[in-house]
Amino acid sequence: MLRSVTRTILFGMPLVMAGQAYAQASAQADADASVTIIQPLTLSNEADLNFGRIVKGNGEGTVTISSSTDTVSVDGGGWTSAAGITTSRAAFLAEGEDDATISITVPASVTLDLDGGDDELEVELTANSTTATLGSGPNDDGEYRIRVGGSFEVDEDTAVGAYTGSFEVTVAYQ
Repeated sequence: MLRSVTRTILFGMPLVMAGQAYAQASAQADADASVTIIQPLTLSNEADLNFGRIVKGNGEGTVTISSSTDTVSVDGGGWTSAAGITTSRAAFLAEGEDDATISITVPASVTLDLDGGDDELEVELTANSTTATLGSGPNDDGEYRIRVGGSFEVDEDTAVGAYTGSFEVTVAYQ
């Protein structure tokens, strides 16, 4: 009989242990929840892209305003920049949460159409940055100034007259 009890205990023990392992069919854990509300992101235009007046030449040339200066440079073909007109790179002010990183999207180009005509100029745009940290410029209060310059090609067939167009700059929190 002792042998029978021993067999029952020895062989029955794993079944009891196995039953305990399957008895825990669920478990739980806690998680915290949080949110940080930040300043809305705004973008305002401070200056338009203005190449001024360009005196027509007799060959091919390139007209440029970089994103780092308001000065127009004209290279080639006898083309020159006329004095007396204020020129400027485009400037935008992004404002939002201090120390937040933003992405800056500027189109690759903008088409300028001849007023009253069919001609157009394709201006390749360049921005001073594609990402920025708000407050990293001369101000430390959640601002960043975006500068956009550009360049375009001219030649002896470029029509005389005023050319205009517009482009959109977009900023977003990263």
